[in-house]
Amino acid sequence: MVAAKFKKWKSLKCLQDCDKILSSLAISRGLYFLSFITRNSIYQFFPGLLQNNIFITSAILVQIMFTFYNSLWLATLLCVFYCVKIVTYNYKLFIFLKTRISTMVPWLILSSLLISLISSLPYAWYGYDLKSQNVSNGSTGNMTGYELVTVPNSNNQFLIFSLGNIPPFVIFCVSISLLIHFLLIHTRRMRSNESHTQSPNLKSHFGALKTSNCSIPYT
Repeated sequence: MVAAKFKKWKSLKCLQDCDKILSSLAISRGLYFLSFITRNSIYQFFPGLLQNNIFITSAILVQIMFTFYNSLWLATLLCVFYCVKIVTYNYKLFIFLKTRISTMVPWLILSSLLISLISSLPYAWYGYDLKSQNVSNGSTGNMTGYELVTVPNSNNQFLIFSLGNIPPFVIFCVSISLLIHFLLIHTRRMRSNESHTQSPNLKSHFGALKTSNCSIPYT
């Protein structure tokens, strides 16, 4: 999808607002999965690199959460964009967004990057703890040593994850609820209009118009 959008941008030198959001979301999701692959590869082939180095462990965690939060905010932005474009409520906020959403899309994408970065930075300080662990040395018999290992701090991670995850989730739920409500009202109106057009009085009226048109001679 990103390649198709890039090809379209290269030929037209511009992209629609929806295509900008979709391309940014696809790139963010790709980076998110790439971060997971990188972390799992390091755990698989270089386990000692992450075991005693809290800086590298926290940096990888921040990168993963940054791409996760960014994809979450971009998905929310896409839902809000469709809601504003489709819904026609006569409220000042909707009228303002409908007239300004096209110029706001690039700034909203940059804002999602900034908010995602701010939400992921606390993982660098509160995501992991260093704790000592007993290590027995088999070659020296009774001698034991200590080494520092990184231990995930589950309490802090859950709190930080909730604070970063709740705002876009609430915005997404509100926008999708407004969109579904508007579509339900629209479908009811369409069905009522269709039933009115199929009433016997209107059918007889349309039949009279057709017969009168057919009876007019051609000149």
